[in-house]
Amino acid sequence: MVNSFNESINFLNNNFYDWNFKLLEINIPAIMQKTVFEEKNINNDLFLHECIYKLSHLNITHRMHRQLYSKFLIKENIHQNNLIAINLKKNWNHKNVFDPDGLTFANNSLNFEDWFYNKNLSDLWRDIKLEPIKNKDIDEKYDDINLNFLKKASLCVVSETVFNYSFNHITEKTLQPIIAKRPFIIIGPKNTLKFLKDQGFKTFSNIIDESYDQIDDPNERLQKIMEITKEYNQKTLDQTIQDLVMVKEEVAHNYNLVIQRLKNLKKNVETSIIQYVNKCENTR
Repeated sequence: MVNSFNESINFLNNNFYDWNFKLLEINIPAIMQKTVFEEKNINNDLFLHECIYKLSHLNITHRMHRQLYSKFLIKENIHQNNLIAINLKKNWNHKNVFDPDGLTFANNSLNFEDWFYNKNLSDLWRDIKLEPIKNKDIDEKYDDINLNFLKKASLCVVSETVFNYSFNHITEKTLQPIIAKRPFIIIGPKNTLKFLKDQGFKTFSNIIDESYDQIDDPNERLQKIMEITKEYNQKTLDQTIQDLVMVKEEVAHNYNLVIQRLKNLKKNVETSIIQYVNKCENTR
């Protein structure tokens, strides 16, 4: 069991089948699947020659904070000339009931994070029509961890699964820019960046205003992220590339930290398997 609690482990170990669960605390946000990393790739290369966009953002499945942010991108024409994908037609991996426009949930238990939108966000929702957008450089492997096309943008705006939520919930979406060696803004719950730093990761306050992470009100937090995005997009591409160079040590640290913790996970799993096999043989 990864990133669980001792109480949960104790409860699980009290079972009829004599199954033995062990806590594997690896301090990474999510388990990586589908991608194999080669050790030769652990270096400080920022792939600057591939960087041709300022921003990247993927909105693949419906959440209200994602749709509002996507409408903001469209309103400000930021979706043009950036690495942007906005999906409208389907909700990935979930069976949900949509309204006729396919934009809001009509009846869905997953719609648990809505809040009372202020006038600015309500007007944004009412006035700006969403449209399907997909930059030509974005492939279809949205669920993979190693999204090579993210290297084509200087900064990644991550839209996490939850936003107006009481707990941090980090998924593969945050690991994607880390593996691509890119700085990021996270559209997520309050103190998401603090949670990452507590886990040993570094963030990017030297190039990005990260004060949004401490804002409690979801309206103000989302609007602050929009403001920061707009300001960042006003930079030239050369300026954003220079920003990327400025955080070279931070992105390398995050990448190497994830790789090392994956190695630790593999070692711990292998050790647990050996211990379990030996235990079984000794009880025969």
